[in-house]
Amino acid sequence: MIVPTRRLVLLALLPLPLSLFAVGGTRGLVLLAVYDAALLGLVAWDLARSPSAARVQVERWLPPRFARGASVRLGWTVANRAPFDLSIELLDDLPASFRRVGADVTQARVPARSSVELGYDVVPERRGDAQLGDAHLRVRSRLGLVRRQARLPRNDRVKVYPNVRGLTRHELAARRHRLAELGMAPVRRVGAGTSFDSLREYVPGDDRAVIAWKATARRDRLITRTYTTERSQNVLVVLDCGRLMTTRVDDLTRLDHAIRATLLLSYVTMKQGDYIGMLAFSDAVERYLPPTRGAASVRRMNEALYALEPRMREPSYERACRFLAPKHRKRSLIVILTDVIDDDASSALLAHTARFARHHVPLCVTLRNPELEAIASGVAQSADEVDAVYAQAVAVEQLARRRDALHRMRRYGVDVLDVDPRQLGPQLISRYLTLKQRALR
Repeated sequence: MIVPTRRLVLLALLPLPLSLFAVGGTRGLVLLAVYDAALLGLVAWDLARSPSAARVQVERWLPPRFARGASVRLGWTVANRAPFDLSIELLDDLPASFRRVGADVTQARVPARSSVELGYDVVPERRGDAQLGDAHLRVRSRLGLVRRQARLPRNDRVKVYPNVRGLTRHELAARRHRLAELGMAPVRRVGAGTSFDSLREYVPGDDRAVIAWKATARRDRLITRTYTTERSQNVLVVLDCGRLMTTRVDDLTRLDHAIRATLLLSYVTMKQGDYIGMLAFSDAVERYLPPTRGAASVRRMNEALYALEPRMREPSYERACRFLAPKHRKRSLIVILTDVIDDDASSALLAHTARFARHHVPLCVTLRNPELEAIASGVAQSADEVDAVYAQAVAVEQLARRRDALHRMRRYGVDVLDVDPRQLGPQLISRYLTLKQRALR
């Protein structure tokens, strides 16, 4: 496709005053016709001397990873095969969830018989699968009168992962391998085991088999060896993907917050040498990962969660429990990330949490609604005073019902962690470490 430039439009409009005087006379018309013919000839010559878009080779390059809300750079490598410089414009078909930073069109001058890299920044505003479509190339003619335009077919599918940047001090310390700073050193039980730990003075009751005779001779008193036993435990995260998890907190759904916390937990369990698995469910099972450990467990968790979305459906705790029961015999920490709004919802959760408690250690993590709390406290006011009073009364009632439901669960012995979604990561890690120290007894 050939597109006129602004320069050609101005040249075409230049004889417009002459055409006004040419009305009723032949001399002006002749001059106008000569001008137009000359301009058309110039355009034809310009097109003939200018390369087609086929003389320009364009290859798109992508960053190694996309994360929601994080600016990344992508672009093209443009090779000019012509023996003269070219002025080009490039435009990508971006998915609706990608926000481009800066101008929509990239302009550049590519030297003769050489290549350049052209990049621009985008911010993915939603995690999950995305598709980058075709590229649109415009090559300016040598005189700048027209542009040759071509569509370059492309179909690049990319994955946008949850953003784990901007973490709290606790999370950053964990990610920088400073687990000891948070009390995250591997849990060890001193006593019988196969891994040597340290030497200490003999205490009455110690087994004579663990006396270190060489150390005893050097120190002239009885010294014993101590050993440790590493506790590789199972952790299973059960993610509610039902309608209550669609509520947004700071531009993230509650499920987004839960996913970020799950990824952080998988990282910390890896450092602890524990196994971690995951079940995501709504009214049916959405995803399942059996427990694994090591660096692969973090990668697998990321792949399983990056495209997970909440559904406007009621969660079925029964189906989740029925799915897990035959698969998990070993005693595990079961972390249930969900929310309750009243006794009816808590009754279903309580019944199935009790089933988990027979063989496992269940931890029910409920995510609060900061917006509802703001309305109940009168911080978030409506423009209409009557509406504000009504909204506050409804919010107070809903929070009271939720508080009663959580109290009932605690009364029946359920370990409940009620937390603001924005603080979920560090709070969950803290509770996990506490339970870890208890060795899931």
